[in-house]
Amino acid sequence: MNKKERSKIENLTRDDIEHIMRTLCIASVRHDEAKAQMNEELARVKERHEPNLATWRTEYDNAFESLEVWARAHEDQFAPTRSIALLHGILGFRLGKPMLKPKRGMTWEKILNLLKRMNPSCVRTTEEVDKQALIGLGSENIEALGVVVTQADRFYVEPAKEVIELEVVK
Repeated sequence: MNKKERSKIENLTRDDIEHIMRTLCIASVRHDEAKAQMNEELARVKERHEPNLATWRTEYDNAFESLEVWARAHEDQFAPTRSIALLHGILGFRLGKPMLKPKRGMTWEKILNLLKRMNPSCVRTTEEVDKQALIGLGSENIEALGVVVTQADRFYVEPAKEVIELEVVK
């Protein structure tokens, strides 16, 4: 909003503001109605298509599982490229990202304690300012640290949707 528009709005009367608030309220109610209608329509569409989607998902999952079982039983046929080209697609193996997993009998907590003693450089520590604790120190102490406490007024609007007469505005 430019300066000219802002100046014009700043000089509106209370009646003008009442009218703008009514417009906001109507827009809010209409928005909620449209969203509710959209959600009802989406629910009907989902209800109509979900049985087919479930059927196709089950068929896909079963086929995928069968292909994986066969591929794992015949991994020797996937050398050297780790994949096989078929008429309707490609079967293959991809190497995933390296992951760490504790050995049997070990936990991440036990590993952390060992690392603290053996190789502390592999242990992360996060330092950050406890802002809530700082507020409790008092303004003089806070200012000595180069910090100021600020609070901003935030504008809000609460439309009285139950009051608006929608049959008048269509």
